[in-house]
Amino acid sequence: MDVFALEKDRDEDFVRRYFLGLEKEDEREINERVFQITIEEASRIEAAEMGEEFYNTYFGEGRVTSEEEAREAIRLDYGQYFDQQANALLFRDLQERLLELNQLPLPEAFLKRWVLSSNENATVESVEKGFESFTKSLQWSLIRNKAARLFGIQVTEDDLKAYFANRVLSYFGGQLNDMNLINGMVERLMQDEKQVDQAGDEVLLDKLQAAINAVVTINLKPIPEEEFVEIIRQAQAEAQTQQAEADILGEEE
Repeated sequence: MDVFALEKDRDEDFVRRYFLGLEKEDEREINERVFQITIEEASRIEAAEMGEEFYNTYFGEGRVTSEEEAREAIRLDYGQYFDQQANALLFRDLQERLLELNQLPLPEAFLKRWVLSSNENATVESVEKGFESFTKSLQWSLIRNKAARLFGIQVTEDDLKAYFANRVLSYFGGQLNDMNLINGMVERLMQDEKQVDQAGDEVLLDKLQAAINAVVTINLKPIPEEEFVEIIRQAQAEAQTQQAEADILGEEE
């Protein structure tokens, strides 16, 4: 059997790893495409029967009791997802606008020397390549912190605990009712300084976006789902590239 013909449009890397079970580091050549295959088990995906068991398994205990409620639950879940993505795009645009309106002169020569001296992995070439993303991230941090002070935004211990509690609930699909377990996991997360710093940044940004949204005019623009998904994909790719460049230059010894 030609394993390269088992599924359409599968390249050699996919065949080696998933059909032949070879490790990524395994560089043995495959000279022939004829293999003997023994089928030990076959399975088939079938549509589930609508009923209490399916509803409880998929949506959580007692959330849905009929097909109509199931469709409404799916609609709400998708709506929340797209609302979150739309808010993220909106905040990105607000961030770009704030950066545009608040140009901050920075000592570029000094910053480049500082990055080179404080990061053993940095080179002159990497500094030049990532410097724009690095300075943009630095400027945004200054603007964000000043805006938070102007709006009187603070991140409290209760805010962090609520954030971590929601994260713990998400691990269990939002269906965990054991408060002792939740509180125990939250307390452990609160002891992790890196986790607390990251959570604090996210909570601060959420509060800042809510404050800015309250004082600006937002014009809603309906667009097709495919176009919206592509906008999200491009925005995420750009953000990952910029963050990777900024992180490399921002790492200290």
